[in-house]
Amino acid sequence: MNALPATERLQAPAAPLPRIVGLDVARGLAVIGMLAQHFASLPPSPPTLFRPGSWVGLVSGGSTILFAVIGGISIGIITGAARRLDGQQLLRARMKLLARAAVIFLLGAVLNAISPGVGVILCVYALCYIAVIPLLRVRPRTLALAAVAGMVVVPVLLAYLAAFKQWRLPVNASFEEFDLLFAPNGLSVAPLTLYFLLGIALSRFDISSARTVLGMLVGGVVLVVVGYGGGWAVTEGAGTGTAAVPPAPAGGPATAPPDNAALTRGLLCMPEPGQVTCVDPAFDPDTYKPAWQAPDLADQARRVPHSNHVAEMLGGTGVALLVTGLSLVVTPRVRRLVVPLAALGTMALTAYSLQFVLLYTVSYLGGSDLLSDNQSFFVMTVALLAVCPVWRRLLGQGPFERLLSAAARRAAQVG
Repeated sequence: MNALPATERLQAPAAPLPRIVGLDVARGLAVIGMLAQHFASLPPSPPTLFRPGSWVGLVSGGSTILFAVIGGISIGIITGAARRLDGQQLLRARMKLLARAAVIFLLGAVLNAISPGVGVILCVYALCYIAVIPLLRVRPRTLALAAVAGMVVVPVLLAYLAAFKQWRLPVNASFEEFDLLFAPNGLSVAPLTLYFLLGIALSRFDISSARTVLGMLVGGVVLVVVGYGGGWAVTEGAGTGTAAVPPAPAGGPATAPPDNAALTRGLLCMPEPGQVTCVDPAFDPDTYKPAWQAPDLADQARRVPHSNHVAEMLGGTGVALLVTGLSLVVTPRVRRLVVPLAALGTMALTAYSLQFVLLYTVSYLGGSDLLSDNQSFFVMTVALLAVCPVWRRLLGQGPFERLLSAAARRAAQVG
């Protein structure tokens, strides 16, 4: 008989799923967005609905969210997509994720070392791989609802954790492990994992089905309206677009109107345009601990790139769903036109890493000024779109993707 016994079928490795070109296109767009974040001159003000010229500002922060959502979809596909793995197959899938996480983390550590001051997402990205491993068998609907709910709850918790950290530690103290996991600003594992979980849930619903794609598009619109639209209504619409600066606790730096009253209280005052900043002469920043001050939750309604604010997380996720859904819809109709973009998406890790290698090389040669304008972004983007299809046709996977696959195959040889 050709059929395998039940126990052998359980242990037999699952057949690889075919690539979904629309996902490669969306991933390629995410890579270009990452390049824009690091090289292009983006508008300093947040995007505004009635100013189309400002919409490009969605790239800042939005590309990171798109990258993470698609990363979650990829994890879901690797771990069975709509099929729920169990037994030996589930163990193999988890070992593959651990191996991929290890390679990505080591690569990120190297890129961080050669590119100080530039946000490299890979180490955080790798930790998200590990964070989702225990949740691979959770029902997709539960994952999706938990991820969206977390985008409302987690930013508030992170804001309170940051306030607690500032209260308990001196102002010049650092706690890098805390920032890596729970920072309310920038890149940290806690909020980024929510995007991964949503991506895994989408893959479990069968990402290639028309019903799932329609759900992504509708959900994307709803999240954009609730996140960006709701945030605008709370801030600009209510006239609270500018946050009030809370008063500093006793002993620390404080700002006051430009008068001379503080001079009579023994404070050292430094005149500045429109105000005078005063400080107690006994103030020691090395030992000073401020009084407890609750965070301003109104900030959660403001769209600030990489802020992990509620408005940014919900709205950015909506944009990511729209970009991914539209890529899945449009790609089959214009497949030849998007070949370069799809090829870039299949080599996303290599392309993403190359930008930091370029930063290091040019800076080492003393040409940092060449990397500060839109021209460098344009040249790098065109070069990647030209080289990736040729590499893909002649050599297959990119070098770092090949390394990931080899590590995953080795790790899967268990049991």
